[in-house]
Amino acid sequence: MIIDQKRIAHISIILLVYFVCFGAYNFVNLPFWDDWVLSKYGIDGLWDLFGQVGRREQYFMTAPFVFFGKPMIWAVISFVCWGVVALSVYAALQLVGWTRANAFWASLLTSALPLNQARFALAMTPYAISAASFAIAIVLLTISVRLHRSWLRLPVAILLLLSFSTNSFLTMFWLAPAAVYLTVRHLDPLHRTWPAIRSSLLHVELFVLPVAYWISKALFQQTYGLYTNYNKFQMGPIEGVLTTLLKLVRLAPDFPVFFPTPSHAYEAAAIAIGVLIIVVVTIRRTRTDIAVEQGTRSTNWLLVAGLFAAAITALFPYVIVGIDPRYHGLWETRHTTTLAIVGGMLVFAVLRAVLPGRFVPAGSLTVLGFFVAVDVSASRQLLGDVYESNAIVHSPTIAAIPPGTMIGLIEDDNAYRMFGRHFTFYDASSMLNAHADTDSLIAQSQFEIIDPATGDYVRTGSPAFPPAVARICRNAVNMPQYGFGDVVSNGLFYEVSLRPKSDPPSFISGLGIAFGLLFDHQNTVAKAVSNLDVIVVPRPLGEEECGHAVQN
Repeated sequence: MIIDQKRIAHISIILLVYFVCFGAYNFVNLPFWDDWVLSKYGIDGLWDLFGQVGRREQYFMTAPFVFFGKPMIWAVISFVCWGVVALSVYAALQLVGWTRANAFWASLLTSALPLNQARFALAMTPYAISAASFAIAIVLLTISVRLHRSWLRLPVAILLLLSFSTNSFLTMFWLAPAAVYLTVRHLDPLHRTWPAIRSSLLHVELFVLPVAYWISKALFQQTYGLYTNYNKFQMGPIEGVLTTLLKLVRLAPDFPVFFPTPSHAYEAAAIAIGVLIIVVVTIRRTRTDIAVEQGTRSTNWLLVAGLFAAAITALFPYVIVGIDPRYHGLWETRHTTTLAIVGGMLVFAVLRAVLPGRFVPAGSLTVLGFFVAVDVSASRQLLGDVYESNAIVHSPTIAAIPPGTMIGLIEDDNAYRMFGRHFTFYDASSMLNAHADTDSLIAQSQFEIIDPATGDYVRTGSPAFPPAVARICRNAVNMPQYGFGDVVSNGLFYEVSLRPKSDPPSFISGLGIAFGLLFDHQNTVAKAVSNLDVIVVPRPLGEEECGHAVQN
């Protein structure tokens, strides 16, 4: 595939859209969720963690960032990996026989597909590396078939094995021999089927590798300890497939998840329209080829069926182990990692199947506009989350709380949380302990505690608050994976309310804040702290206590 001016225009547009949709993810400057926990592990602890979950190979992907990196570094790595995925889709589709215009639309939709919004987190870095490895492997595989370079099959095998470290890519292994089949059939002047099938079967390693990987992992990397039951099958394969079909149909969230306020929708729509105008002007100025090859009705729907099957195999590994892939919460979007590889192609295939050929570009642009709007709104939420989280981490009021205090956290700043997320206890506790060298505070959000008297989340002054936090404290000292084993209660319980003085920033002002955190960190953090009222109210703790774990 020669990189000419028209392909350069395609690639430029893909990268432009990708940067608008996800460029803000590069400005995450502090840990989120499990990242707080991962960052606390020493070399031995992290090695043992990945041993317990049966993923020792992912230790090597994560450890360098834990010990030598900062949150912004692992966010950038994930950003690069997913950009590589979009460009690899563009290359691979042409190499298997798609026209460059068709490949352009499919990869453009892939670049903006609003899945896997948790991609900036350290815990997601191995997923991103796996996705990029899988996509690059398909590209190299099709090049080896086209140029008859058998030696390329070795790096393909290595990259596929690397991608299998995210187990869900194991079920998508069949896309590799399918790529061989499509490439050979396209190169054959008669487009014969059986020679293409024979050529695919001769790539024996593509069938052996996933089986060998699975068997070796089952034999030599069994889960143990805290994660003995991690990723165990919860249902049979037939039930798993049927459940996956339902999950795929119900994947989309309620509209407010995308746009929590009208302001989010208006701003995101304005930016999306601006992006579409730039794309259209660029296409016209560069005379970029966008005319879609329509194909026959049977081939169009066969393609939809094939990509729908790929979507099923992408979600199936999560569903069969009892995980719910969904878009109703930020952290849950990580279960759509594999789907993000084929989702854009599936959307384009459906558009091509249901629309006349001359309307497919317009339909693709319409869907693209919606994708961009969703991504901009999600980026705005992330930027607000980063801003508020910096205020919490650097708050002098929180720094003054005595060691050993148990804290009930009132999140009156929940509007700043991306996708309405709330703090888990280890997330909240780690943030409040950021000032100290040791973890001396235990905190729990009211959104993790139900008041038996009301059946709703606890609120300020609830008598159910202190005993609930004390319970999590007593449990935490016996949970080495969270690193709170040294906490000893000082007999105090504080309710800490987080009350911002202004609404979350817009997307544009959020970008300004992100640049400020990068180039004028001290002043920007000072502004964030001044925008957040941290109200500390002592409450009676009663007889509840929390101390060292009992050593047996």
